[in-house]
Amino acid sequence: MVGNATVLEVWSLASYVSTTWEPTGPTPDLLNQNLLDWGQQPTSASDSEAFSGLRTTAVMPSDCHVHYPQLKGIVTRLYCRQGYYLQMHPDGALDGTKDDSTNSTLFNLIPVGLRVVAIQGVKTGLYIAMNGEGYLYPSELFTPECKFKESVFENYYVIYSSMLYRQQESGRAWFLGLNKEGQVMKGNRVKKTKPAAHFLPKPLEVAMYREPSLHDVGETVPKAGVTPSKSTSASAIMNGGKPVNKSKTT
Repeated sequence: MVGNATVLEVWSLASYVSTTWEPTGPTPDLLNQNLLDWGQQPTSASDSEAFSGLRTTAVMPSDCHVHYPQLKGIVTRLYCRQGYYLQMHPDGALDGTKDDSTNSTLFNLIPVGLRVVAIQGVKTGLYIAMNGEGYLYPSELFTPECKFKESVFENYYVIYSSMLYRQQESGRAWFLGLNKEGQVMKGNRVKKTKPAAHFLPKPLEVAMYREPSLHDVGETVPKAGVTPSKSTSASAIMNGGKPVNKSKTT
């Protein structure tokens, strides 16, 4: 049974290894067995061949000369149950498309915690983030707003919820979602039982990632010779965008 296991756990991807790891692709038999364990069966010879062709690559910085801890993730497309593939445009804008061949639909799914992932556009290098009002936006830096809990829902669809924000009174999670027109929705308007929140990852290859550095919400990308700054309006916020009283303890 899959239970509450994540996609990365099912594919045996959420693990740390050293940079001395030699990339070797999983065998077709192993990949097909993983699919069967996950409850999916290739529906045709072409489907089987597609999964059997999964590659393993190392995504490393060009100046990497030391032994960084590595994260094993996947390059994937995310197919929404509404009938669209999630895509990120060059400017970071998010929406859905029915075209499954465009590179704008490719995402790095990087494990950054227990059943927690970062979703990064392959072409843009930008992370998907959700702010305190439930809006999705692209982030150059990896911040707490870029962390999403990954859970396997019924029929093996996956749901992604913000790790930072949820409804203040009910505690209901805020989810990544697309509406029937393929437009992104506010996280607090998406219900986990609806097709808008259901995504089916379609992995293309296994990849090794350097663990992203965690930055504060509102921190900006430093320019050459300029000290990094932080937005004055980006105070710690949780639960529907209301400021957190740091003087109180729970």
